[in-house]
Amino acid sequence: MWNETFQFDDQSLGVWAGQKIKCEVYDWDYVGDSDLLGSFHVDVASIVQLQPLDPDEMGEAWYPLRNEDGKIVRGQHDPQKLVLGQLEDSEVCLRFRFTPAQGRYMEIGIMEARFVPNILPAAKSGALPNSFATVAIAGGSYRTHPVKKEANPKWNTT
Repeated sequence: MWNETFQFDDQSLGVWAGQKIKCEVYDWDYVGDSDLLGSFHVDVASIVQLQPLDPDEMGEAWYPLRNEDGKIVRGQHDPQKLVLGQLEDSEVCLRFRFTPAQGRYMEIGIMEARFVPNILPAAKSGALPNSFATVAIAGGSYRTHPVKKEANPKWNTT
């Protein structure tokens, strides 16, 4: 399980409005480079607004994955729905907690994704992705473990 906390000093706390969190989801490949399935960026200031009032609780929000052209990534692994062209938006769930008064840090967790697409050739269209995610902010980058053969991976990492 991945367990990382992003630490900010007093000077960095004042610039949260300018910070962005970048999350990317990949299909892990045993040989060669992993394939980018989609990504999203979110302003830290926007998720600060979603923080629950209880400092022991974590906020949670779903964000759509986008391809390199900025279009929402869509996926479907139910064969009947796939034949009908009923694709669903691919999304990632982030959890977060900000505690500037208690050690000046924030926690970000990559919990799960849904409708992760498969970008394999048509000959392997029934295969499921081996997904992992990365999160980056302020020069730091962290990665989850790959969840193999799952369209709706659950990383549950904080």
